[in-house]
Amino acid sequence: MSSRAPSANPQRRTPLIVRLAYGQLAIAALAFVAVPALALKKAYSPEPVVVANSADETDFDASDTDTTSADGALASADPLVRGEALYAQSCAACHQPTGTGIPGAFPPLAGSDYLLADPERAVGVVLHGLVGPVTVNGVAYESAMPPMPLEDADVAAVLTYVLQTWGNQGPAVSADTVARIRAAGPKS
Repeated sequence: MSSRAPSANPQRRTPLIVRLAYGQLAIAALAFVAVPALALKKAYSPEPVVVANSADETDFDASDTDTTSADGALASADPLVRGEALYAQSCAACHQPTGTGIPGAFPPLAGSDYLLADPERAVGVVLHGLVGPVTVNGVAYESAMPPMPLEDADVAAVLTYVLQTWGNQGPAVSADTVARIRAAGPKS
């Protein structure tokens, strides 16, 4: 039989829900730092130099090059192709490549009632950011999305992609719509 005297200063464990919330905050902070850093790295990294030996130079055919690269997609005139590339660069870290979001931290875009209910509101969120509570598909989220530093045509392309991918049946967004909402400024 062992008797232990109660400690004058018992150690308290942090509840699981608090630890999970801290983890979500860490993920959010990492995403806000990593996404712009990755975009800058991509923007300022030089193109790779390809050196071919003399035997390969005579057999080179321009049709052999990969035209589906990220750079090619960003230069594409097709808004869905361009939007997909922009989504991968600017949105996928938080909302995930499949648009499912991160439960409890970042809402889904795939099948999102919030997104599909008002595409113009979605334009405002991309342009001006969003801070505070939002309910998506009946689930409350308390997080922040920074404004995305994109041109009007890029905002239109990425939102068209999001509104028409993963089973979403939303409309295409035009650069003119984005310009109009940008000029109106954030809603209070």
